[in-house]
Amino acid sequence: MTGIFLGLQAQALPTLKLNSRQAFPATFTTDYDFSGIVALDNCSGSLVRFTQSADTDHAMVLTNGHCVESGFPSAGEVIYRQDSSRNFRLLKSDGSEAGNITATQIIYATMTNTDMALYRTQETYSEIQSKFGIAALQLAATHPLAGVGIEVISGYWGRGFTCAIETFVNQLKEDQWTWVDSMRYSRPGCETYGGTSGSPVLAAGSRVVIGINNTGNESSLECTVNNPCEVDREHYIWSC
Repeated sequence: MTGIFLGLQAQALPTLKLNSRQAFPATFTTDYDFSGIVALDNCSGSLVRFTQSADTDHAMVLTNGHCVESGFPSAGEVIYRQDSSRNFRLLKSDGSEAGNITATQIIYATMTNTDMALYRTQETYSEIQSKFGIAALQLAATHPLAGVGIEVISGYWGRGFTCAIETFVNQLKEDQWTWVDSMRYSRPGCETYGGTSGSPVLAAGSRVVIGINNTGNESSLECTVNNPCEVDREHYIWSC
C-alpha cells in the first residue's frame, strides 16, 4: 500500500467497484478524529488549507486525481480551473455527517508524477467553521521523514488506519501512469482498499496532511491497473 507525498501520494485505485459499504466493516472510528474528513461518492478526501490561507478564502478539498468526476486523467494530462458542482459530505469528529459542501472548480488535477486533485468550494473557511464548527486540516510545508507514524483516514468507509512511512519509492508505475516520491506504508496497519483512495495521510496525532492515499497491489501482478510496481534508480522493477 502506498501514499503520495504532497508532491502528492498514498493508496487504492477504485476501479474495483464496490457495490456496498458493508463489503468491509463500516465503523472503525475509535481513536481517530474525523473532523474535516470528506466522503465523495467514489472516494475519500479532506478539507484542507495552506499555512497562508485566510479564513475568508474559499475552502479547498483534496483527493486523488483518479477520483475526479470525469474519470482518470491520462498520463501527461492536467486539469486546470475546470468548473465543477460536485458535492462533498463533511464529517464530524466522531465520523457522523456534518453536512454538505459544494465545489465550484477543480483548481488542479493530474495523475502524472503524482495523483492529486484540489477542488475550490463555494463556502469559505469561516463559513464552514460557523455553520459546522469544523476547521480545515493543514497541508504540510515540509517533506515527511521515513519512520514517521501516520494515520490514513477514510471518509468513504468511516474508518482509519495506523502505521508508519517505511520508505519513499523512486518511481511507482501502474499501467500508463508513473508517480514519484511515493510513500510505502509499513505493515501491518495500513492495508487500505478501494474507496480509501484520496484519504489524507496525516502525521500521527496531528491535523497535518503529509500525503494522499492512492494505490496498492491487489493481484501480485507487475505494473498493471491496481497492481503498481516499484522502479528503483537503476530501473529495476520490484513487485509491490
